[in-house]
Amino acid sequence: MIINLSPDDKIYLTQFSIQIGKIVWLPYSAACIWAYAESQNSVSRSQLGGLFYVKQNIETLVEQIHSPAIVGFSHYIWNEQYNDQLALQIKTLYPNCVIIYGGPQVPDHNSKWYADHYWVDICVHQEGELVFNDICSGKRLNDIPGISYKDELGWHHNTPGQRIKDLDQLPSPYTTGVFDNFINKDYLNNAIMETDRGCPYQCTFCDWGGTTFSKVKRLNLERVYEEIEWAGKNQIEFINNANANFGIFKERDNLIVDKLIETNKKYGYPKTFETSWAKNSNKTVLSIARRLQQSGLLRKFGISMQSLNTDVLKNIKRSNMDINNFDLVVKQAEEYNMSVMVELIVGLPGETLESWKENFCYLMQYNNISVDTYPCWMLHNSELSQTDTVEKFGITYQQVPFNTRMGDQIQEQAWQIVGTNSLSEYDLLELWKWTWCAMLGHTLGITHEIIKLLATKQNYHAKTFYDQWHEFIIDSTGILNEKYQQWSTKLLEYDFQSYVLDYDYMQDIGYKKRQETINDIKQFVERYYDKNLAKKSAENFDLFYFHPERNYPYTKNNLTVDHPGMGSIDEYHVYVGLHRKSKGWQCSVLTENH
Repeated sequence: MIINLSPDDKIYLTQFSIQIGKIVWLPYSAACIWAYAESQNSVSRSQLGGLFYVKQNIETLVEQIHSPAIVGFSHYIWNEQYNDQLALQIKTLYPNCVIIYGGPQVPDHNSKWYADHYWVDICVHQEGELVFNDICSGKRLNDIPGISYKDELGWHHNTPGQRIKDLDQLPSPYTTGVFDNFINKDYLNNAIMETDRGCPYQCTFCDWGGTTFSKVKRLNLERVYEEIEWAGKNQIEFINNANANFGIFKERDNLIVDKLIETNKKYGYPKTFETSWAKNSNKTVLSIARRLQQSGLLRKFGISMQSLNTDVLKNIKRSNMDINNFDLVVKQAEEYNMSVMVELIVGLPGETLESWKENFCYLMQYNNISVDTYPCWMLHNSELSQTDTVEKFGITYQQVPFNTRMGDQIQEQAWQIVGTNSLSEYDLLELWKWTWCAMLGHTLGITHEIIKLLATKQNYHAKTFYDQWHEFIIDSTGILNEKYQQWSTKLLEYDFQSYVLDYDYMQDIGYKKRQETINDIKQFVERYYDKNLAKKSAENFDLFYFHPERNYPYTKNNLTVDHPGMGSIDEYHVYVGLHRKSKGWQCSVLTENH
């Protein structure tokens, strides 16, 4: 069985990602597979009928597809249901069209999934560039490693594909012009770029190491430089670096930062660089992040811990940096006036309600740490989702809404952990309620000024403080309780992602109903601490917490503070959410007048 393409045949590729307001990400992966096939003369540019990356009404999108020979889908948890409905409609209209699925959420082995997805013809496992080229060049499907394909006899699963040995053979979709005719200018388009590929870790909750294998391979620096130059010329504001561990190659990654800074100075773009930093961070990695910070390009410097519990880390096959080294890096970052974002995952096997609180509070003792929490998703090809692992740790999970922040007509769904043998479903829900309150205070900065004042009086203990904060929000009657109750309804649907990562409530808490927040702050401090401290806490919050209607620099009570504003972001809660990792809600002190 082969795929015969004629010069007039049209091929369409899709990669629908998360959208935040008008912010979207260009479909890098889909464009990469096209660029390579084109470089091998297996396809021509005239055959590329569309490169879709912004979700829209499916009927409207289908109208833009004309007699397709192939439609390819990049498949992940933020687009599975949309892809399925779109692909089914295309297959119904064009029965001879070849539907190809690739990406991390294509299961390597799952007979039910393959039976359910009867409209799919070919599945690509692992890296896609060479495989897509083989398909388009007319190679016999049974001779192509790394795919599953369907014929009249059913599904056939070929031998696994081999890792791409030489990444230099892969052309850039940016510099070869793949995007030139397909950028949707109604949106703020951000670029995904990679400078190396692979991850040396084998964390059981993740399929990254399994997807791109463990050895890290590097792309040619000239290609990287040319892509950064392209971003500058094309006024790309935000580069999302797709590396698993940026900073592990000291000399090389510093050179890449050199080019980012040079390009920003030359064009004024890109304005922001985000990446997944090296898991076992050190002062070298921090120094690279600091250079980005000093140039105004750093979105966040992060350390992905996932848990601080040694039993949990053993269960998920994760080795974090030594806690003493962690302390040194965080304190060094504080000297540099840098925030450190630490990621934790809720629901990992071995975690308990108390161990979670203790570890969360350990992190919050640092003034410059921002803690981000995420639900634990059961990804198809991760070790955590395999039957033996599920049984070993008593994992219970269910399909729940996955919020792509796009106001989808089609609700995405994903499998999420809702309990383990160490964390009951009830305790998990209690954990999320406590965490919502802690993140509101710490990560979103509502309690920042209170804690600064308490610390000067040596009257601050993180665990005690945030237990009191949680208690206050639950039984108070102000704006904080109102938003807590409103957001807690999401827990009824186990929508943990929206519960902890949607920040619409900040539109009222930080802006529209700010005075009510100030009143709550005063009442909290009066109840648990000191009336005199309550007034000062409320005043400091109002002065130092960014207000979008103030003209900065802003002076009050003999203090002048400053803030850069929201830039191209037009919604306050979106700005606070996007910049929480670097304390974007915080104003800086310019002068103290006496």
